[in-house]
Amino acid sequence: MAKKKATRSAVDKTKANNKRVAVPLVAKKSKQSTPKPRKPGGGRKSKHTPKMDKIAEELAKKGFTDNELAGFFGVTEQTINNWKKQFPLFFESLKTGKALSDSKVKASLFQRAIGYSCPDVHVSSYEGNVTLTPVVKHYPPDTTAQIFWLKNRLPKEFKDKHEIAVSEIPSITVILDDKGE
Repeated sequence: MAKKKATRSAVDKTKANNKRVAVPLVAKKSKQSTPKPRKPGGGRKSKHTPKMDKIAEELAKKGFTDNELAGFFGVTEQTINNWKKQFPLFFESLKTGKALSDSKVKASLFQRAIGYSCPDVHVSSYEGNVTLTPVVKHYPPDTTAQIFWLKNRLPKEFKDKHEIAVSEIPSITVILDDKGE
């Protein structure tokens, strides 16, 4: 069986008979050897508007990530990062919103770690009568929240791995009596 030679070619469809014809690849010469210099300020106009600063702050307060903000505004996450650099008010709005949501989570984690009480209403029904009774619910401290808090707030004291440095190896002297015991 004869081996076919592998040739480097592209497949092209001719319009006349709709048959595939092998056409050798040839590098096209560009008309211009050096790239055209770009004009300053050129490029696509930004989708950013001043209204977006306030919207971004409100979304950040609700815990939106940069990726979720990008989805909301119909842009990529890289565009959000570019806007942070190009529009200082946008960046400050995001920082303000994220700081508020972070502080709420921090306070909630702390409350969960130490335990808390909150008012509630107990609903009961007896013989068709609905009774609403105000109660206070007590939530005990959560050890997982405590561990998380301590590992992050006091990492030197509460890390999983403790390194013990040994500066000198103690020598041990074994004294045997006459019997070898």
